[in-house]
Amino acid sequence: MKTQVEIAEQQSQTVTVVFAPDNYLIELRGKLAALVGYWEAQHDLARVQKGKDYLALVDYHLARGERDRAEQTVNAGIVDLAITRESHIAGLQLLGIGYRGFGYTRAYSSALIWSGATLYYPYKFPHGEVKVDVVARGYQASGVWPRMVIGVGANYSETFTVDNSTNKVYSFTSPVTGDERVLTIRFPYADNNPGQLFVDGVTMTIQTDQVPEP
Repeated sequence: MKTQVEIAEQQSQTVTVVFAPDNYLIELRGKLAALVGYWEAQHDLARVQKGKDYLALVDYHLARGERDRAEQTVNAGIVDLAITRESHIAGLQLLGIGYRGFGYTRAYSSALIWSGATLYYPYKFPHGEVKVDVVARGYQASGVWPRMVIGVGANYSETFTVDNSTNKVYSFTSPVTGDERVLTIRFPYADNNPGQLFVDGVTMTIQTDQVPEP
């Protein structure tokens, strides 16, 4: 801990220096300790030992007053011990915005949307990073293929042109803060595109430092 004071010659002055706890670093260390506890419950001894080594090194740096090194170490440990969560969503589980038959419908095992329509799926995303893989195919009309935008909360992918009539995987990776609550798949409205977009399913792979509640 460091501070600066000014001393005036032949004058008395009382200065109170408050050494407050580093709440941010304390919170990070607690998150790392929670991850170690999670892997203990999973009986993953290799990750448990690795986590304990990180914690010991963090405490070593703190004891020596090496605050920056302690933060670097605890962040590295959180990344190394992150939990992988995978969710599979079938095309028929996706919900459409609007009236069925006017922008979206069901086609065998797929959700089907056309220009200006949106599919969505309510999901509470944890803090971390998510990779969304959408299995989709298109039907062109008037020589134009459908388009697609994937969204996680307020984070959106590039606009994909789905120029294949058989299923293909379209991927989007985004950081998540833990406040996101919905996955969306949009067919952006543009020039009354008459093509059709078939979504067969979605796989979400999440790397998170948030330990699931028991």
